[in-house]
Amino acid sequence: MRTPLSRQLAATVSLVLAAAGSASAQVVLSQIAEIDVQASVAGNIGTNPVAIAFDGTDLYVAGFYNGAPNTSGQTALVKVSNVLTTPTYGTLFGIDPLTPYARGYSGLAWHNGRLYAAYDPGSANSNGITCWDANGNLQWAKNARGGSSTAFDPGVPGGNPAFGSGIAWTQFGSNGRALQDAATGLDVWGLATGFSLANPTINYFRDLSFDNANGDLWFRSGNRVFVARRSGDNAATVNLMANELAADFVNQQNLVYIDTPNGDVVLYNNRSTAVTGQLFVDVVRALRPDGSRDRLDLGAFSPLSGSAAYDFAWHAPSQVLAISDFTNRKVYFFSVQVPPYYGYGAGCADSSTFVPFHSATGSLAGGSGVLTLQVANTTPAAPVFFAFGFGQIQIPLGNGCDILVGNLSSFFVGPVFTAPGLPGSGAASAPFAVPPGYSGIGFNTQAVVLDNGAIVLSNGLQTIIP
Repeated sequence: MRTPLSRQLAATVSLVLAAAGSASAQVVLSQIAEIDVQASVAGNIGTNPVAIAFDGTDLYVAGFYNGAPNTSGQTALVKVSNVLTTPTYGTLFGIDPLTPYARGYSGLAWHNGRLYAAYDPGSANSNGITCWDANGNLQWAKNARGGSSTAFDPGVPGGNPAFGSGIAWTQFGSNGRALQDAATGLDVWGLATGFSLANPTINYFRDLSFDNANGDLWFRSGNRVFVARRSGDNAATVNLMANELAADFVNQQNLVYIDTPNGDVVLYNNRSTAVTGQLFVDVVRALRPDGSRDRLDLGAFSPLSGSAAYDFAWHAPSQVLAISDFTNRKVYFFSVQVPPYYGYGAGCADSSTFVPFHSATGSLAGGSGVLTLQVANTTPAAPVFFAFGFGQIQIPLGNGCDILVGNLSSFFVGPVFTAPGLPGSGAASAPFAVPPGYSGIGFNTQAVVLDNGAIVLSNGLQTIIP
């Protein structure tokens, strides 16, 4: 039986045969600026930049002391004004001239005209969690060990802001999300009373970021990625979202929640080791809110190799992402495109050993629009159908192919035909109109290629109507 959505969508389907180039990655980072933050340029914030916050115009950078073992050195904070046009470094603040080796700041957050910093000299400190105005004047300080970053907690929709929103932080060996009043620094919830982040695989908290729409808390621990799904001002359930190689004693494992008009994504750095020579393209990864791994298109951006130590800052109003590079002492800025669709699962090989790839183009910002469903890298001169459904499954057909679309609707888009050519050159596309009124609804598609009578299936594609 068709659902109301499938009836409406089916009524608006239009078909066209079109050539399709090789499908690009899903999440596109387009570099728009880059600055150096060498210690000499930044005024000795430390040996390396370790954390950043961005207000759309000005950048705030925190330092880390990575000098000789058994020595100490200065760490501090600095404001870089007009960072996307003519960067100007300000006066240092938040200075500790005796930061121990391999210590320093762990995270920054910007909210409503104020900067919040987490500082860790190896134990609790009177300036463990601090609040500063835009000019570097201290507003309040919390005695804590700020080794696990900090972030603004928006609370939950319909909740009580006095009990659910504020400056969130946590600590090694603790199970709870602590919360400070953003304006005064007074305790809202302590490490023992804030909602639990406990999970059998959790040992060391490193960073946290919130989904501003629903208050879900995304965080890092032991190099893994977790989410605490909020059910109230001080209630949440923890789920493991990315089971990366465990590395409890490697620091600078960070993440950021990115929200765009078309869709959301979580970026994080897979840092199981601190060795140098690691490539940005290998360690910076993307997850959709349901935990599905997505792919990144970096365009012309080609950074130097490093130690996988990156921090992220997202400014939603300007839709600009900043990424700091610890090893190369740089900060990069990007515009971000997150489409409402993303791939999952794997296709199977055709008779020429090519695996068809299913993707899409188009925007559904505002809750409606036209997606162009695509298939490439497949059999030439072959009929193609796009199957629709409302769930992700994996059912083997017995020929090496898996059905990846569950709750199949009673309609298919197609057939469209791939153009003649060499093996693997087959490509076709079909526009699919999505009517208004279904924001938040998800549907799934999979390309079905008839390869000389045999069925060949692509990967699946999940679309969430924004």
